[in-house]
Amino acid sequence: MNFRFAALLALCVLIIGAPAGVAAKNQLDTEASPYLKLHALDAVNWRPWNRDTLEEAKKADKPIFLSIGYLACHWCHVMRKESFADPIVGAVINRDYFPILIDREEMPALDEFFQRAMSAIDQPTGWPLNVFLTPDAKPVWGGAYFPREARGNVPGIIDILSRVKTVFDTNGETAARDAGRLVDFMKKAEDDNGKGQLSYVHVDKAVKFLSAAVDSFDGGFDGAPKFPMITELELLWRAYLRTGRANYRTAVVSALTAMSNGGMYDHIDGGFYRYAVDREWKTPHFEKMLDTNARVLRLLVMVWRETRNGLFQARALETIDFLVREMALRNRGLAAALDADSEAANGEEEEGAFYTYSRKQIRDVLGPADGLFAHYYALGPLENQTLDDDTDVGVLHRTDLDLQQIAKQMNMGLRETAFRIEGIRNELRKLRGDRFRPRRDTKVIAAWNGMAIEAITEAGLAFGQPQLMGLAQQVYANARATLAGPNDRLHHSAVGATKGPWADLPDHASLALAALALYEATGDKLYLDEASNFARQAITLFKDEAAGGYFAVAEDSDAALVGRLKPYLDVPNPSGNAQMLQVLARLYYITGKTLWRDEGERLIKELGGRVMEPNFGRTGLLNAYEDFRDALQIVVIGGRGARDTRRLAWTVMRTSLPTRVFQIIKPGQDLPDTHPAMNKTQLDGKATAYVCKGQICSLPQTDARELRQTLLTMRRGKPTGSKN
Repeated sequence: MNFRFAALLALCVLIIGAPAGVAAKNQLDTEASPYLKLHALDAVNWRPWNRDTLEEAKKADKPIFLSIGYLACHWCHVMRKESFADPIVGAVINRDYFPILIDREEMPALDEFFQRAMSAIDQPTGWPLNVFLTPDAKPVWGGAYFPREARGNVPGIIDILSRVKTVFDTNGETAARDAGRLVDFMKKAEDDNGKGQLSYVHVDKAVKFLSAAVDSFDGGFDGAPKFPMITELELLWRAYLRTGRANYRTAVVSALTAMSNGGMYDHIDGGFYRYAVDREWKTPHFEKMLDTNARVLRLLVMVWRETRNGLFQARALETIDFLVREMALRNRGLAAALDADSEAANGEEEEGAFYTYSRKQIRDVLGPADGLFAHYYALGPLENQTLDDDTDVGVLHRTDLDLQQIAKQMNMGLRETAFRIEGIRNELRKLRGDRFRPRRDTKVIAAWNGMAIEAITEAGLAFGQPQLMGLAQQVYANARATLAGPNDRLHHSAVGATKGPWADLPDHASLALAALALYEATGDKLYLDEASNFARQAITLFKDEAAGGYFAVAEDSDAALVGRLKPYLDVPNPSGNAQMLQVLARLYYITGKTLWRDEGERLIKELGGRVMEPNFGRTGLLNAYEDFRDALQIVVIGGRGARDTRRLAWTVMRTSLPTRVFQIIKPGQDLPDTHPAMNKTQLDGKATAYVCKGQICSLPQTDARELRQTLLTMRRGKPTGSKN
């Protein structure tokens, strides 16, 4: 897609002198978002994004300078300190533009809209994202991080501001016309590429595409930087369970092992960073995000159920411990993130300052234990840095030696080796105690809390730890109360007692999935009713009545002021429509209500065409499609608290079954007429399980070992929905 105005802006840079003056006090100090509050003292006269602000921008008749970031983002802080706090830059922006700042976690649909817009005109995307808009808020041109001064071929921000202003002044009509064309192009792409009937042919194509992109040496997918890509890995894992092909299993196990042993994991305090910048997973960016940890946790549990890999169980439990210790907000839910940056010993904020160590620091604090440390851990360099001497700091990752090898080399027993390594971790943890801690973004985000609740519930079920299910219930209750609005309408986020924007599609779908996981775990119908309520609200607020599928936001949302997109890309979490399809699938299989089935069929028909061609970011809908077409329905008939019932249920919960829909019912309790196990009964008065796929059910199962074999058999083979 070619836009003349965007091309003009990219041609050259006009350098101007800096005007006098500084910014007036901006309007962000009264905002709830910690990220927006952080910019309250900027030299830029920022406004928040809302209807009143956009009306003011129209009246001012100035181009809008829009910046999008988030609290944990390192490069957002770099740009804040370099440019937005600079009175010279602030004066230029305030004089020539109408500045608006967005917290991308507070308004994810807006962020996706502008990221897609920049991608459509081949401009860099990511965070911070800086976009120039017409006075009526249509995107014209932009990019990601702008440096304060020119770097190589990249112009400095004042040069960019000057050039864009000149072209707006001399080619304003072209700017407005191209901006309108860009928005129309995005809308047409939505309309043209959607419809199409999915089948397992498309799932298999995506699996082959991903399999070809696997990094067989370092784990994950080829290239760098390396993101967890959990949705893609889940598609490969499901393919392994369905087909038994070992290479799919190896790809997922290798990726999780690399993440768990590499620098992307915090080996001292637990929890995963957002991604690694290198292909070997040794050097992270240090944001600790709730959604990243929830998604990795869920996949660790899913894969542990098959492999019984002790590393995966350890990382899962350590991650939950991290969430409780660092992210739990008293009576409110889980916080959104921990900042990548914190104050270093020199008084300056640096990325990773809280988490990194030098060889000298380690040697000084550990003394004789330093030899054991060097067998178990190694230091990797920070991004664009080297470890030239003992005072250079790096990030911990595991060596290639396992515990047995280390014990043998150190001439120690396994138990003593493990005990001493835990002592090393404690000493390094104490060293952090004297440092400035990273900022915590205390936003409670509905979708991210939903992901965490579901993952913690699954961990409790898999590991047989009821206290984790109790934790999940408590987080659910707290987050639900924190985010509740008038007439039971849900808010997307909240900080303290201050509510954020109205909830979007992923918020409703994610909390519904969390409620459904809790329903499976407890049998409490309250959670099923909650899930049904979230789904009905989503249908009311987001459904495209004319064409099917679901918009990201409601019509009355401030994020809808530039248009409403239907999310189908996983950025990086499963798209709102993918999660909604999973909700519809589970509700249909549990309740038998045709409303949920019909809504799911229409969603697939409307959006299936967008994921037919395999690519990264398009696998969430394919995973959800499998849930919708081929759920493995498992019913145990027995008393929920009875020993024989618990034994069968635990067998199910310790088996990797991503499409599982599980229920415990009392003898004589009716199932829906659509359920293939309807009218099934106990065998000889014992707790009895039935495993069903499509309209076919297994023979009655009363023995746990036989049940596990039945589960393994029925999760494989040709999908029942393959003809569709």
